[in-house]
Amino acid sequence: MPGASPRGTYLLIADALRKEIRAGRIVRELPSESRLMREHGVARTTVRRALDVLQKEGFIYSEPGAGRVAGDGAERRSLVERLTDLITRRGLAGRECHALRSETL
Repeated sequence: MPGASPRGTYLLIADALRKEIRAGRIVRELPSESRLMREHGVARTTVRRALDVLQKEGFIYSEPGAGRVAGDGAERRSLVERLTDLITRRGLAGRECHALRSETL
């Protein structure tokens, strides 16, 4: 990237990737870290910081064997919805899930 940004180069890379995901140009597989390094002319740590930002926002996630991939939007659901799904998958009965949802609202 030409010149230093007062905002942080990693944030500019995160913004660019976020736009690509939102526009549907990145559907599943993200470009490799090496490719992102070449495209943006930055170090691996800068690319990783950008990817960490997107992971915390729920735009991407780590998948065993595949690395980081674009999310399907599930990670952008409310915390209550995500916790309810997690609890449901762990096998708790519907009554406990409903009680948890009622208590948190």
